[in-house]
Amino acid sequence: MGWRDKALCAQVPGDLWFPETFHGAEHRRARKICDECPVKVECLEYALVNRIDYGIWSGTLPLERRALRRKMRR
Repeated sequence: MGWRDKALCAQVPGDLWFPETFHGAEHRRARKICDECPVKVECLEYALVNRIDYGIWSGTLPLERRALRRKMRR
């Protein structure tokens, strides 16, 4: 069983993770779920390594992940 099988997001409809806007109640709900997820670290690592620039991964937005990648390069 891989880390994705343990992810809380697997128990929630996929559209929550790919909102049209990253503001409002849906976005806050997604982040709250991510904050409680047992594989949050693995999820963020996957999103950073694979340069995923869409959706919410490990509670982070695309812009936040791009900033983290820039910091990692320095």
